[in-house]
Amino acid sequence: HVISQQLKNYFIAEFDIPLNKIKMGYLLESESDPEEVATHDHSELEQECKILFVGRMEQQKRPYMMVDLAKRLKKDGVKFSITMVGTGRLKELTEQFAKRAGVTDVMTFLGGFSHAEVLEAMKQYHMLVIPSDNEGLTLTGYEAALRKLAVMSTDVGSQKELVCADMLLPRHTYPCAKKMARLVRQCINDRGFYERVIAEQD
Repeated sequence: HVISQQLKNYFIAEFDIPLNKIKMGYLLESESDPEEVATHDHSELEQECKILFVGRMEQQKRPYMMVDLAKRLKKDGVKFSITMVGTGRLKELTEQFAKRAGVTDVMTFLGGFSHAEVLEAMKQYHMLVIPSDNEGLTLTGYEAALRKLAVMSTDVGSQKELVCADMLLPRHTYPCAKKMARLVRQCINDRGFYERVIAEQD
């Protein structure tokens, strides 16, 4: 069993394993798959785009990139809020960066949530941002897509199997930061783009 098309192709190419001997399945728990979820009306984003980060506050996840996003959006006069869910060695540092950048009024740090609490909280948000330095394939991304959040992620690991092509971010810090802000503004200002992103994640 493998969890991505990329791994499937790797095992076929490198180990000459027959196609019928490989099964692909995503590691979703029963609670991860919700009942029918309605897409947020785009007018909600225009009033306040609610952005979510979920993950360990470690270098791999680059939580401090969300401070950069907040600073850029605030400078542009965008109506938004960012909620940070997670704990780790970079939590305190990221909070300090937020204070220094003057964005504590639009950023909330909630600490650790249980899996069930994360799934429940997702219902309140419009976007999930995954600015990681490296990943395989994120379960959180799948769960957010199932709940009709627009998922934005760095183009690392097998994330392109989950994330709409237009919502993939470059891995390097500066171009990643610029594109994050541009895509949030585009989702807010372009109803058709936002709705297409949600549709392509299904």
